[in-house]
Amino acid sequence: MQDASQIRHSGLGDLAVFPDDLICRVLECLDLGSILALAATSKFLRVFCLEEPLWQTYALDLSEGSLAWRGNWQKTALALIDEKPGGVDIPERVLQNGVGEVFPVLDFSSLELYKRWYRCNMDVERFDPPSCSIERVDGRSILPEMFFECFDRLGKPALIDDLQTDWGAMRWTLNGLEEKFGELRFSINCPGKTSVKMELKNFLRYMEVQHDENPLYLFDGEFGESCPEMLQDYRVPSIFPEDFFNKLATSRPPYRWVLIGPPRSGSIWHIDPTATSAWNSLISGRKRWALYPPGTVPPGVEFTSLPHPACQDMDFQSPSALFWFLEIYPNLDPTERPIEFLQQPGETVFIPSGWWHCVLNLETSVAITQNFVSRANLKEVVGCLARGAFRYHLRLYGEDEVGEEEKEQLMNEGGAAAEGLSVVGCRWLGQWMTRLWREETHADVKDILWESGCEYFNAQMWLSILMSACLDLDLGKPKKYEALPLTATSNWVFRVGDSIIKVYVNEVEMKGMLQSVVEELLLQSMTNSTVVEKGWVPKLKGTHNADLRLPHSKLKSPMLSTSLCEGKSLSDCFQRLSALHLIQVATETGKILAHIHTIPMQSSTEFMPFSKETDTVLFRDSAPMSDWLKSQIHDGTFWQAQDPTIAWSSAEGEIRILMRDGAPCTATIKHQNEVRRGFGPWYPFVSFLRWRRATVVEHHKKSGSMPNHLMHELDAYLPEDPSLLVEASPRFDPCWLHGDMTHDNILTTLDDKPHKNGVIPAEPPQENGAFNPPVTVIDFGDAGHGDALYDFVAVAISSLKCKEDLMAPFLDSYLRNRGVLGGEPMVFSNRSISLSKIAMCYTLLHEDSAVRRVFELRPELRKSQTLDEVQVKFWGFLDKCVTNNHPC
Repeated sequence: MQDASQIRHSGLGDLAVFPDDLICRVLECLDLGSILALAATSKFLRVFCLEEPLWQTYALDLSEGSLAWRGNWQKTALALIDEKPGGVDIPERVLQNGVGEVFPVLDFSSLELYKRWYRCNMDVERFDPPSCSIERVDGRSILPEMFFECFDRLGKPALIDDLQTDWGAMRWTLNGLEEKFGELRFSINCPGKTSVKMELKNFLRYMEVQHDENPLYLFDGEFGESCPEMLQDYRVPSIFPEDFFNKLATSRPPYRWVLIGPPRSGSIWHIDPTATSAWNSLISGRKRWALYPPGTVPPGVEFTSLPHPACQDMDFQSPSALFWFLEIYPNLDPTERPIEFLQQPGETVFIPSGWWHCVLNLETSVAITQNFVSRANLKEVVGCLARGAFRYHLRLYGEDEVGEEEKEQLMNEGGAAAEGLSVVGCRWLGQWMTRLWREETHADVKDILWESGCEYFNAQMWLSILMSACLDLDLGKPKKYEALPLTATSNWVFRVGDSIIKVYVNEVEMKGMLQSVVEELLLQSMTNSTVVEKGWVPKLKGTHNADLRLPHSKLKSPMLSTSLCEGKSLSDCFQRLSALHLIQVATETGKILAHIHTIPMQSSTEFMPFSKETDTVLFRDSAPMSDWLKSQIHDGTFWQAQDPTIAWSSAEGEIRILMRDGAPCTATIKHQNEVRRGFGPWYPFVSFLRWRRATVVEHHKKSGSMPNHLMHELDAYLPEDPSLLVEASPRFDPCWLHGDMTHDNILTTLDDKPHKNGVIPAEPPQENGAFNPPVTVIDFGDAGHGDALYDFVAVAISSLKCKEDLMAPFLDSYLRNRGVLGGEPMVFSNRSISLSKIAMCYTLLHEDSAVRRVFELRPELRKSQTLDEVQVKFWGFLDKCVTNNHPC
């Protein structure tokens, strides 16, 4: 008779040496076809392969943002893979009936599988905390200012009753919500995954029958827009009167959520985003809470990596709420245990800024929660937005929580940060602080803002620099709050009166110098032109060199002053514009871009003969470097890569900048024979395309920017030599390109008052019956010479959100205006390669992950069988609209 180990080995083979938890993890890494094959191999493997948690993982991986529950996770996953192009060939009987049941296995036991099963089926209704260690507050008697002084200012959590007695939401029932909103799709949080969309009625069916350790949890931050009548059923409790994010109107980040979840669902350990505080009001059900104060990492939580400064969420790993309470909590010393309490219907929890919290739903629960900013956490919020969540919270947890690679990155940023020049993660932070300064009347607010500005932006230094620049440029004396930057990324932008001052402080100075020279020359070219007179682009007012006295550089930072352009960027207002407004914005953008593309180039068609292969230019200070760069654009066509150390000039060749201590010291020019072989003015743009072609396939593979079945044909789809895309033909020359026509650089004016449905209504028609909202294009620092179609990629994907009903009027307007301006429409119609093919290739070669955004904005394209099919579906309108040099 075989013992247990022999039986295990006979059923699992070589896998028997691994513990069961590792086998479960390995199976999660396999594709569904392999799982189906393993399930038919042995009874032992069948037990592992038919576990519902495994199929839940597969279903969520396959969902791609949308989920329809089919009764269990196995059926749900099989249905999803059957709909996926190029998927596993599943037999019809399996699709209809599932894989089958688990067969009995004698003398087989697994503590790991039993614990998983137990957590999936545990009744948590009586899983109450052993005690209540939070301070309770009578919401009927406490005044707002008293609550602020006793709890908010002190960062002290509280459990408050009787704040929602007059809410209509207290009468909500699941049946009632389904009757009103059952057909609508809500955001659902998935364990370890990004959220998916589900119909409410489908989610409620899931809740009725699920047996998951970490169930799906309805956590929707857009219910106010999709279900505005829900907003009428509750109001912000009176003890939370301050919320400075309200100054952002409808541009504010997500801040309110409706929560619906079954027993065992909840929230893992986390800190609320951007250092905000929060209140959570329970409508029905019961919730078990645990809290740790700022600076104390909950046991079982691990920091993972250092995110980009723009990321406003902490990057860490935490077990599910149920796992934590079952497996980690019992082993804690009493002194290590968190603040604990049970929340009942009608009670509101106050969570101060920076507090860790974990929540487990003991019953089916419905709640409303909102995050807010008050005087108590205003400085913390500014710090978090300026530095990113990781760097902000690092001061609370110290370097012990940071890996060696992250430490090195933080040290490298230290010098710039000390000078107030490090990247600010949030692009609207300065605008929000400026609006607060102007509009908030409380005496403490201006003091907090200036103290924050000095700490995180070095505002006092910038005020001195702006005073010197404004005196030189005759712009008037800047006000104190104008030293708070409107944006502070690679370049810093300030508003002084009716002027914009842009300081090029790129972390690699060569890039900043390039951008300043290009922008100055292009704006000079447009001076007194139609685009400036009509306000379509800013007017150049002057230039100035700022001595920032950086320890790593001897070069001064260029500054450029332009006229102020009113309006909001499309990135801030796109979702709030009416359909009419968006069509007109697309039309005006086409008109403006046509004017930019027909600006006379300063370059000559004669090119310098090269007497040697390589030249070296030595820079000793910023003046000769700036003059040399200007000559590259004056004397020939030009293109710059996002890599700040490489550019191309038809007057010279390939330019590579040698850096020393962060500053450019020499430029090595590698002369290229292609200029003499017929590429002529196309040389810089073609060289850039070739540079991208050499690495783009590997880049897309690493980033996972497209479905695998399309990735496999990427190399064959792109031309081996991308010069074929422009044909380097004498029939037409390259033109000036904006280079960065994204939603951040297109402005339009609108009514910024919040509306019930979150949409800004179209302005009334003008006297002539036409509706022409002002549109302005800004930021020409990435300009260069190339194919006009390349600019279309950013316009179509970033600015017009891949919407064909906007892309078509944009193209129509562009072509009509190119004709009026005396342009050459043959650049679009007289080519040997279709426009859609060229545009698709530019999308794949683009530096800004353009193709990833295509599949995010048009998820149905992921089901395309080939890249040719994606090309036709996405860019086919170019071929339809351009026939015999005329738009259809």
